[in-house]
Amino acid sequence: MGRWGGNYGGYRGRRTLTDVLRIIAIVLAVAVALVLAGLFVAQDYLVYTDEGLRLELPFFQTEEEGDGSKTLDPGSITVREESGQSAASGQQETIKAIQLPIEALLDGTWEELLAQADANALILEMKGEAGTLAWQSEQDLAIQAGANGSPEVNEALKQLEKAEVYTIARVCCFRDDRIPYYNISLALRTSGGNWRDEKGLRWLSPASQPAQDYLTALCGELAELGFDEVLLEAFTFPTEGNLERIVPGERYDSTQFTQQVESFLQQTKQVLNPHGTALSLLVQGTAVPEEGDASGLTLSLLEQVPDGLWLQGPDGASQLEKQLEQSGQTGPACGKIVEELDQEKAGSQAVLFPATSE
Repeated sequence: MGRWGGNYGGYRGRRTLTDVLRIIAIVLAVAVALVLAGLFVAQDYLVYTDEGLRLELPFFQTEEEGDGSKTLDPGSITVREESGQSAASGQQETIKAIQLPIEALLDGTWEELLAQADANALILEMKGEAGTLAWQSEQDLAIQAGANGSPEVNEALKQLEKAEVYTIARVCCFRDDRIPYYNISLALRTSGGNWRDEKGLRWLSPASQPAQDYLTALCGELAELGFDEVLLEAFTFPTEGNLERIVPGERYDSTQFTQQVESFLQQTKQVLNPHGTALSLLVQGTAVPEEGDASGLTLSLLEQVPDGLWLQGPDGASQLEKQLEQSGQTGPACGKIVEELDQEKAGSQAVLFPATSE
């Protein structure tokens, strides 16, 4: 027996049929195990279609929208917000708005009037100082107090929603000459009856939770009717008129003013957010003390709660605007109330009628 490489070769003999079958069985068992494991891992990516079984791997996967079109998986792309409209609030970057009477909505002349003014946004007063509403509300308090408007406005607003125009609902909040007359428990009071301001108008108490709930519900209805923005005025405690005549107590406690105003605005914003409707405030352009003023308004509240501010006053309300800029925080967008739109000037502008008190 010869040597090979200095080592003796061992005798291996011939493989029997049993050995061959055993090897084949082992190979098949391993193959079956691998297939089953693969099916278990890939089961989430197997799709049964009319054309048969299809494997959709995650890195090639697309998502179908409701109209059958396909989009990339949101986790694989970066969204960049372009100028023109804010994704967070729905508010346009630059608004040139004019207020028109409800009649312009009903007779269809709003579009022509908007074009004549070279405006891209429409303001409608939906609740004035008198407390009456322009539309027909479902709120019991509005129905019982006779504050409701015409159902024709509701229908017109549904048609307006289809138009390519930015819409703003103007709402006078706590200055309300109707509801306090109907329900004195919601009103600011004097020793002899409902308190009246310098215009001779009654006020709901901003401290009253039912009053807050009523106003918030109205704003929610306006969002459902398709408005892009709700503009609030008289949303704080009053600062003009004979304030000393107001009876102090739960409905008028100066130590709670700021907390109660903020609670109302936060509640309103929560109602508007699901509809993508922006919350804006109409404020005078004078500076606001850090600790707040007699109305309950504070600078931090203006910076953090609303999506936008419409500044009213001399020189485009520059005092408050500068104060907001100097605060170092990224506050809400600021627009200016003007007597006439000026397309040559940058920034948002709005023309408002005097608030309706009749």
